[in-house]
Amino acid sequence: MTVTVKITALPIYVAAPFRVKLKSQTFTTYGLIVRKDINFSVKEFDVLYMLYSNPGMAFTKQQIYEAVWHEKANGYFHAVENTIFQIRKKIKKYSSDKNYIKTVVGYGYKFEV
Repeated sequence: MTVTVKITALPIYVAAPFRVKLKSQTFTTYGLIVRKDINFSVKEFDVLYMLYSNPGMAFTKQQIYEAVWHEKANGYFHAVENTIFQIRKKIKKYSSDKNYIKTVVGYGYKFEV
């Protein structure tokens, strides 16, 4: 007997002070007064969404690479490191100085509100 499992994601994720809309692939930051949509490349959005939709859960660079680039990492993690750098830079520009994407030393990255 075969069992099919359908995983459906919520169309909108909210973790203050951010909001992600999957359909339009928009990431919005909310300040006290200002609301700003932040533009990300496709890979940046996919990495951010992976971390953001699993707050507090740490992912290895290999897990991130294979989930977003859809190929074996083979020890090549510079793409992940550079993508995380670009995401942090863009978020910091429009939000507080808090670093929402944390480095888990010796492991990888996680998103914390």
